[in-house]
Amino acid sequence: QNGLVHLQEIDVDMRPRDLFGEIGVFAHEQKRTCTALCKTDVDLFTLSFDEVRRCYFLNPQFAYYVMYLITNRLMADRDRFQDSID
Repeated sequence: QNGLVHLQEIDVDMRPRDLFGEIGVFAHEQKRTCTALCKTDVDLFTLSFDEVRRCYFLNPQFAYYVMYLITNRLMADRDRFQDSID
């Protein structure tokens, strides 16, 4: 809702209204891919695994948006990896 969160391993700043943690929700054992560090005071909304699952199955727009985010993050990871070996 408010504040800046930095994803340390990929050097990305999340801004108000950005969604993060979506990969960890669907990952085996709900493992996160990045460390989130607050750069400022932060107010966040959270959803439990059960709440995300419920939203995913009941709201097609939410499900599509989560798939869109995960795909974009995976493609960005691929690009960062490719840049690191070039």
